[in-house]
Amino acid sequence: MLIAGMEGIHQDVDDVTEDFVKTLIEKDTGEDKIAIKHFHVERATEAGDNYGTIVYRIHVSYICGSDGSGKSRDAAYIGKFLPVQPKHRETMQQMDFYEREVVVYNELIPSMINLQKEKLIREDILIPDVPRCIYANWQSTPIAAVIMEDLCTKGFRLTD
Repeated sequence: MLIAGMEGIHQDVDDVTEDFVKTLIEKDTGEDKIAIKHFHVERATEAGDNYGTIVYRIHVSYICGSDGSGKSRDAAYIGKFLPVQPKHRETMQQMDFYEREVVVYNELIPSMINLQKEKLIREDILIPDVPRCIYANWQSTPIAAVIMEDLCTKGFRLTD
């Protein structure tokens, strides 16, 4: 995918392959027999709306073979990727912003939920009001990204 003014610069969003999308669907649904029909990646925000990361929307149509229905399903995700400009990326990495966000989604939020489950009565559990995180990794292998459910599918919109 080329972004105006960034021709010739490798972008992490280029690493969003069919295999990676299949892995997302498998993690999201818990199903293991997924066939991707097609997927599309597009900018989710305008340039300058988000300075720490570049935000993309990932649309996926897939078939889940494990339920035997063979029905087509759709999914939408929001992916946050490191900036593509080398100096901007380096600054973000030095400040550990991206790594901190990954730690929040992978460790802090699950710990908060588990602590409540252990200590509180079932009705008292307060699930943090955050998008469901499907994938969070701050290292480049396999891909540095935070992938969450797309709340637009639930009617939420970005305001100015």
